[in-house]
Amino acid sequence: MKPDKQLPIEDQMLGFVDKAKRQQLIAKYNVDSAAFEQFAFTRSQLIDFLRTHPQYTDQYVSVTPPVLTMHDVQVLERRRHYHVYWVDRGRKRDEKVFEDLFEALNAYFVGEIPEP
Repeated sequence: MKPDKQLPIEDQMLGFVDKAKRQQLIAKYNVDSAAFEQFAFTRSQLIDFLRTHPQYTDQYVSVTPPVLTMHDVQVLERRRHYHVYWVDRGRKRDEKVFEDLFEALNAYFVGEIPEP
């Protein structure tokens, strides 16, 4: 469902990464939560946004290994490098390793935010 109002891209990204701010933006623009379900920004734009607002990156990075009994969970884990993988039936799948946090975030968001 497309929202009736198109929110500014910067505010869409802010609402995507900060749930508390999302509620404020819903009130500010007088829209419902559907405005944040169909966003118009790309993964590249979000990564650029996170580079300039690094305070929002910690919420995506796990510093402890996940509980491997969870199913269909994507993980971005920080060890010596950044590891992005899916946990499926207690096993890590499709693990990729990155030295750069923002490259890892780009891989993490692949399933959520397609590039045009």
